Amino acid sequence: DNRSVIVKSPSENNSNQELINNRFNIECEMLSSLNHRSLPKFVEKLKFEGRDYLILEYVDGSTLADIMRSRGKLDFNSAKSVVAEICDVLEYLHDKSIIHRDISPKNIIISSFSKLKIIDFGVATLASSDDRTKSGYKTGTWKYSSKSQRSGAMADCSFDVYSVGII
Repeated sequence: DNRSVIVKSPSENNSNQELINNRFNIECEMLSSLNHRSLPKFVEKLKFEGRDYLILEYVDGSTLADIMRSRGKLDFNSAKSVVAEICDVLEYLHDKSIIHRDISPKNIIISSFSKLKIIDFGVATLASSDDRTKSGYKTGTWKYSSKSQRSGAMADCSFDVYSVGII
């Protein structure tokens, strides 16, 4: 198989190692259950020499953050198209009770074919879980996080919707 992939593993030797490993396992479980054109495809989770790895489809393109930095604001039609696709993905995720919690331009990749992919489920959670922001552990990109998310409220869809509005 000649497809390009990315390999992700949890950081090691961290004071919050248990939390990091737990989030990594949640991310793997979530991604393995998802199938949407605007999400990277899950390939597999594996263990090698005692360390866990997540293998995902490689998404070739530029982040929305890089595009906005180099070109400035998007024109109206481009912005409308990007926001519509983000909302379509979020509807899919929210229907599965998944809250991304880090919708921001750095986590949106746009390919040369104008295909959009939302990446980085490292802080995603299920709406049904009481996975509040732990003291000293950041979830999401501050600039794109709602006041309730920053204050440690229980995660819900409004976190992601607020982030889209800021984008």
